[in-house]
Amino acid sequence: MAIGASSLSLLKNVVKAILCTPLLDNALYVKHVLVRLFVVAHHPHLPRYQWSWVDIARRANVDPGSLATTSTDEFMRLLAEKSWPTEKV
Repeated sequence: MAIGASSLSLLKNVVKAILCTPLLDNALYVKHVLVRLFVVAHHPHLPRYQWSWVDIARRANVDPGSLATTSTDEFMRLLAEKSWPTEKV
């Protein structure tokens, strides 16, 4: 998989759309989206200096530490289900 500047820009636009201002009023929706974005945001091909899950959470007015603490089981389940292989296949 190749992630170029244009792909990253498109992905950021998608994130902005699913976390647009009118939707930020629904706390359950925002939590659901942020937990699921955690895996995507940590894909090894995304540049860390341009893409940060913590920044996404903060822009959604969510404390990332609090969300991680209160949703640990959900994070762990999703990480187990959606993790990318650690070695080349």
